Amino acid sequence: MGPFKNPPVFFLSPKSAFYSITWCASIIAHDAYHSKLYHDYREKYERPIPYNIYSGFETEKKVHCISLDGTHPDVNKDGKIDINDYNLMDW
Repeated sequence: MGPFKNPPVFFLSPKSAFYSITWCASIIAHDAYHSKLYHDYREKYERPIPYNIYSGFETEKKVHCISLDGTHPDVNKDGKIDINDYNLMDW
């Protein structure tokens, strides 16, 4: 999700788009919530917007399934979510 773009941009891989209709709808809603968090903060406080407002482990806990711990975007398991993880994602 690129919430800082104008308009915000949602990135969707074929693997996620065609896995199932339910899965596709859920990731659209999930990433839309990241964008909402970003824009709500921007509207209230203006810039700069801290990364942890719209992303990161604690935010993932809010926008993901209750059964998960929020670490799923840390694909390489190095304790941070960054471009290296994004490049490793296949969903």
